[in-house]
Amino acid sequence: MTKGTGFVHTAPAHGQDDFLVALKHQMPILNLIDDEGNYNGETESDLQGLSVLGEGQKKVLDHLKKDIVYYERYEHSYPYDWRTKKPVILRASLQWFIDTDSIKHKALEAMKDVVVVPSTLDKPMLNQLAKRPYWCISRQRSWGVPIPVFYQTDSSGKKVIFNKEIVERLCSLIMEQGNDCWWKLSAEELIGDDIMKQLNLAPGQIQKGMDIMDIWFDSGVSWNSVLPKNKQADVYIEGIDQFGGWFQSSLLTSVAITGKAPYKKIFVHGFTLDDKGRKMSKSLGNVIDPSDIIDGDGKKQPAYGVDTLRWWTASHVSRNGSSSSVSGTIIKQAAEDVQKFRSVLRFLLGNLSGTTQSHLDKVAVDRLNPTDRYVLHLLAEFVENSRLAYGEMNYKKVSSLLTQFVNSHVSAFYCHLVKDRLYCHSIDSETRLGAVFVLNELLNNIVLVLAPLLPHLAEEVYLYQPLREDSSDGGLFRNQKLSSLHDYNNPEVVDWMAPTLIVREEINKLLGATNTKEWDVTLLCNAQDLKTLQNFQVEPASAESSLCELLQVASVTLSSHSATILPTAVDEDVENMKHSDVHHSGTMRITLTKTRMKLCSRCRRFTSVDGEICTFCSNHV
Repeated sequence: MTKGTGFVHTAPAHGQDDFLVALKHQMPILNLIDDEGNYNGETESDLQGLSVLGEGQKKVLDHLKKDIVYYERYEHSYPYDWRTKKPVILRASLQWFIDTDSIKHKALEAMKDVVVVPSTLDKPMLNQLAKRPYWCISRQRSWGVPIPVFYQTDSSGKKVIFNKEIVERLCSLIMEQGNDCWWKLSAEELIGDDIMKQLNLAPGQIQKGMDIMDIWFDSGVSWNSVLPKNKQADVYIEGIDQFGGWFQSSLLTSVAITGKAPYKKIFVHGFTLDDKGRKMSKSLGNVIDPSDIIDGDGKKQPAYGVDTLRWWTASHVSRNGSSSSVSGTIIKQAAEDVQKFRSVLRFLLGNLSGTTQSHLDKVAVDRLNPTDRYVLHLLAEFVENSRLAYGEMNYKKVSSLLTQFVNSHVSAFYCHLVKDRLYCHSIDSETRLGAVFVLNELLNNIVLVLAPLLPHLAEEVYLYQPLREDSSDGGLFRNQKLSSLHDYNNPEVVDWMAPTLIVREEINKLLGATNTKEWDVTLLCNAQDLKTLQNFQVEPASAESSLCELLQVASVTLSSHSATILPTAVDEDVENMKHSDVHHSGTMRITLTKTRMKLCSRCRRFTSVDGEICTFCSNHV
């Protein structure tokens, strides 16, 4: 009872392992089941036409009844069709194959020149190729591209009829009448009288094959129809399940015909999941139609447009081929991200209004203030990192770089700092034009980085760019190209910014939600830090320096003192005075004092003596 009898059955027509055993030992492949899953004409007469998994089982048991001591029903795992949820019967049948043994080694060699993204996924495809013995290209369907084969039946058996002339005639018929002509016309009509006579074929002896071409063969030769003369695409993009499908069928057909791969790169993505991490499927009813995201569903789902869907794709689809979740909440967040970009770009566009190229031609980059040069340095880094990420097809990284740069460096930092210069300085002053110059560089380059991900937004911004010389130039994608901003690299100004950013962070920490512009700042520092800070403020005390702008305070007073004799840090909770010590090249004492100056009614800074217009504004009205 524990060991079993040792007897096993072998059914070569109904299982791959058994089939291989039969081939090895030259056993006959006996198939007793027809296309409907019933016993065929080669079986006992009382079994013919009965369902193998139904009435046929009962009839077989009746045949064996006298030799059966005991039987029972046993539940075990069994192959099921994923669509109909019905059991599947494995059955050997006559099929058409391509012998891939003769080309797979060439295919493996061709893959050495192909870049797979992500690179960790190239091995599965190579392993499948190396083990693949053949490719079954026939399918039993009543739709698709028919395999152009005929059979002649006579006393000697069944003979295959297949030649170039027949194929070319069928191609002409399909071009004229469509694929359905194969099913509508008789074998004799398909072959034609001339070829029938040429091959000495008699009417009534010819049958047409009823198999269609494997759809992977159809899609696998698409490169031959859609690609230009060199027949090689820059990139193929598909899901992670296509290593055994489209990627491989395209490779094999191309290598067989051209001797090379049909692609230079393969980009692989994962599957789309719902917000619960389940794969989307019709049966679960959890599919979100992309057209509903773009156009709305007329009910709860608003129309977000193509750019929102593209942004979700870029910012969520992982480069390692893993799956990504999508839901109404996630798409709504993607729409908000796009709107943030739109708002920042609108600010940049608005502040370029009224500016001409002749204005910007007056700006010398080496005379810009340190903050302007620092932001241009950050822009150069951002553009270069984005170029590299695009080259690696790492769109998620590009979206991350865009979010960080636009939201943190452009919107929250630079745009906030230069509002006073943009709105209160003379329209053609050096300080204002310097800020406008930087805004223009930011706008043009952000749009170029953004364009592959959000093309509609990028094109719209380009159309409204006031400094665009020719309004009929064909648009952004025909005229602009992302290029290196190497000339803006400025490591020195980055070193200058280090102590000022430390001071800025400490001031914000000390004051919290309090308006920093209501406070005067005194910085007591050593000679090295003092020299660095003097790049932002030459005068010992100022209310109009770049340092005031950067720290967003009423005024700044710089003072030198040996760091070694500075007193220990004090955190005095006094209403109108605060202290703190920070460290850079040495200890720096920050003293914040509530300013006695009044709010200027023009520039909205605390720089007025009497609450009217301050001295600076009086000179710029």
